[in-house]
Amino acid sequence: MRRGDCVPLPLNVIVLLFWFSCSCDGYPRASFVLLIRSSLQDVELAFRALSQMEANFNNAVKYPYSIFVEENFPDEWKDRLRSTTQATMNFVQLMFELPPFVTRARVPQYIEAYERNFTVGYRHMCRFFGGAMVWQKALAEYDYLWRIDADAEYLCPITYDPFQYMHTYAIKYGWVMEYFEADPEVVGDLFTVTKQFMADNSIPLSKLSRFINIYGDYNRCHYWNNFEIVDANFLRGPQYQKYFDYIDRAGGIFYERWGDALIRTLGAHMFLEPEEIRQLSGISYRHANTCNHMCRPDFECEVTYQDGISSKCSFPTRYFHGSTEEVSFQFFLRLFMLVAMLLCTGTVCFRTFFPHYSHPPTRAAYLDANRRPSSPEPDDKSN
Repeated sequence: MRRGDCVPLPLNVIVLLFWFSCSCDGYPRASFVLLIRSSLQDVELAFRALSQMEANFNNAVKYPYSIFVEENFPDEWKDRLRSTTQATMNFVQLMFELPPFVTRARVPQYIEAYERNFTVGYRHMCRFFGGAMVWQKALAEYDYLWRIDADAEYLCPITYDPFQYMHTYAIKYGWVMEYFEADPEVVGDLFTVTKQFMADNSIPLSKLSRFINIYGDYNRCHYWNNFEIVDANFLRGPQYQKYFDYIDRAGGIFYERWGDALIRTLGAHMFLEPEEIRQLSGISYRHANTCNHMCRPDFECEVTYQDGISSKCSFPTRYFHGSTEEVSFQFFLRLFMLVAMLLCTGTVCFRTFFPHYSHPPTRAAYLDANRRPSSPEPDDKSN
């Protein structure tokens, strides 16, 4: 091989290049999930939420949207929602029916709590997000799901990719705000049924120790899952589905309005390790006049997240600080590893681009190139 020829890339470098490109440029298989009623008011609220999500995050990465709608959802409403994004938006029609194991006569038409009446349709929503969501074929291809409620607002830029972050650090449940269930009537017998499930399946009650007060009862704290990013494979898994089936068949979702947030919180702590549950920073949102830290000083909340809510429900957790910096560190670490590997294996054809600076000549070659020509022999002819 002549000096200056390019050296073929070894197999290990080809593999490294492939890994590096996948790690840095690939996106997790993820989708936003919305459930929208067939009402113009809900469509307009969803239009606002999607527009804000696009402006503050998804316009750059274009994760798809999976939108579940009721019957008689007009095409013009779908077109209006599609106009908010260049990402894929799939609409799936649902037909909610009471499951056969629920006694229809025991299901009240309305359940009064928080000065409002919760309809049977609302309780169908609780069942959908509590565990039935992942039964949908439209979500089968996704590993991560980000719930967006139609009446949520996202007013601040999200400066990192939460899906990628959860994938990188093997986080299975991401949340932003925790909340206190103020009305004990909607909790009902949920915790009693949950404890019975744990006893039947030899799950230690200590797994839920942070949700048990000094009297041994449920303290009614939970993650507010109108925002959540969840590992869909965890929800599909046999452990969580067994728990959800147990809760579902007890009927309390329809009889007492057991909320999906409580079910999700108890199920997550029952089966996940503490490091797999993470509060996500840098995501500011508002829901039902309650918001966390906001980037907009002119934006007012009736209740701010800091105003005592967390004093009732203070979860020790690994909070994700410095989101952009931590993800950037991973990028530059991989970049350094790639360059080091290329240099150490001699695969950079430096001389191809800089022939005057690569492969300096040896001393012998230098002397040979700079040797003066010898003087010619004098002519012996005499005059």
